[in-house]
Amino acid sequence: MKRKKVADERAYGLKEDRNEKAEKKRERFSDQIIEVLTLNLKIGKKIYEFCLKMLLFRLLTRLILVSSSVGSVIASRNNSQEVACTSEDPLYPC
Repeated sequence: MKRKKVADERAYGLKEDRNEKAEKKRERFSDQIIEVLTLNLKIGKKIYEFCLKMLLFRLLTRLILVSSSVGSVIASRNNSQEVACTSEDPLYPC
């Protein structure tokens, strides 16, 4: 009886040790998963920021190009109106 009780206690102790080891492995694995996910989030955030900066850069360059072309069109119209005004054409009053 006593031997069986001691054997049961040892077996129960071994089972507890196995459970503790398995729990520690699960905790380490979950910590590793969390680290990988946070790293992925950081990388994704950097990629997102880079894409936003590139998009902003492209929009600004297009805005500058459009504004310069509009400015040149306005300047050419002003020059043509000045010519029309100097010719004193009644269709193009100053």
